[in-house]
Amino acid sequence: MSKSKVIIIGAGPAGLEAAYQLDNYGYSVSLIEQKAEVGGNVRNCVKLFPDFTDAGVVNKELADKIKHGSIELKTGVSVNQLYAEDNQWVV
Repeated sequence: MSKSKVIIIGAGPAGLEAAYQLDNYGYSVSLIEQKAEVGGNVRNCVKLFPDFTDAGVVNKELADKIKHGSIELKTGVSVNQLYAEDNQWVV
């Protein structure tokens, strides 16, 4: 039995990590981001609490993770509708 296709809406830190982990578990992952670049609000930060890690380094590490898998990344895309049909989500 093949694993389901997963769509993650939002390529901020949580979306990037979720896509990476699900890809590692063998799911087919599509990651959708409204902005032209991934990273979410971390792109606007300089340092991250509590250890003041450089936000640019963290964002690059997360973005690099998804480049090495089979994750389909779509940037500049808005989700206009999300609904269930025949026990499937339609985006």
